[in-house]
Amino acid sequence: MTPASATGDRYRTLDAWRALAAMAVVVFHCTNAVVRPEMGWWARALLSGWAGVFVFFPISGYCILAAVCRAQNATLGHFLTRRWRRIAPPYWASIAVTLAVAVAAAPFNRGSLGDYQIGVTRWLSVVTLTQVWFGAGALINPVYWSLCYEEQFYLVMGLTLLAPGCYRLRLLMGVTILSGLYHFAQWPAGLRVEGLFLAYWLEFSCGLAAFVWIRRPAQRAWAATVFVIVAIAIAASGSVGLMISAAAAVAFIALSKYDAAIAATGAGAALMSVGAFSYSLYLIHVPIGGRIVNGLHRLPLPLLVPTLFAIPGSLVAGWCFYAAIERRFLNPGTTLPS
Repeated sequence: MTPASATGDRYRTLDAWRALAAMAVVVFHCTNAVVRPEMGWWARALLSGWAGVFVFFPISGYCILAAVCRAQNATLGHFLTRRWRRIAPPYWASIAVTLAVAVAAAPFNRGSLGDYQIGVTRWLSVVTLTQVWFGAGALINPVYWSLCYEEQFYLVMGLTLLAPGCYRLRLLMGVTILSGLYHFAQWPAGLRVEGLFLAYWLEFSCGLAAFVWIRRPAQRAWAATVFVIVAIAIAASGSVGLMISAAAAVAFIALSKYDAAIAATGAGAALMSVGAFSYSLYLIHVPIGGRIVNGLHRLPLPLLVPTLFAIPGSLVAGWCFYAAIERRFLNPGTTLPS
């Protein structure tokens, strides 16, 4: 992925946003088994890491709209092939790692592998990233649910390549309006479908709006309209996740002019280096970090010591997974999954 900025060819610090989002999710999953909200503000802060997913959605919207505008993605076939190569093989490899870790840990868990005996139909849904259609987004690995929606986002974005480019934003506006209506309680219950992309399209569309605002100044009215639809949906639904996605997209816009300056700082460079393997970190941190927490929690240790081991353990495992698996499936000229 080579995100664009207002001042150069790439929006480099989106990589840093990826790192922050991934680390937030890692912290959440490395604490939620041992920390409870009633323990205090610090516990509630640690347990707020789920919000990282709602930062990923607008990052994905920004990057995928950038991708469909590139010459190498000029056809639906090319676009979907590149998306499949970039996302699916590492995802499948992470399933294998999850199962291998579960088998290795079985002797310490009284030999129980019941969570993975889910039947052929559900296994097929996991392999095809359609498990949310069966109300089972947390199967095998609880982070997989968001990828199910990403898969649908990619398909919708790819389908816009079948129309002339001048109609792309019009088509995306139509989908965004439909998603806005989907957030209203008055939407017919019979037309609500479990796992349908419309439930999270507005979060994704915040990133579309950020891309258009930064890279297509002449079409900022389109971006502003998206943000208005998002604001109305927030008022109607009270969705905290959507608020986070909208705030993240606005931050992308506000900070785009400082992209080079932030990237040149030590903190920016460090975060961007983590962002480079953020997809691997997202995929692999639960089976690794979670096992570390579960194992150490059985020992007479202070409450957060297991977490303090699990977070760096997850980072190391994520980088190793990236080096061994993910980077083999990078598309030419890209470094990130979206």
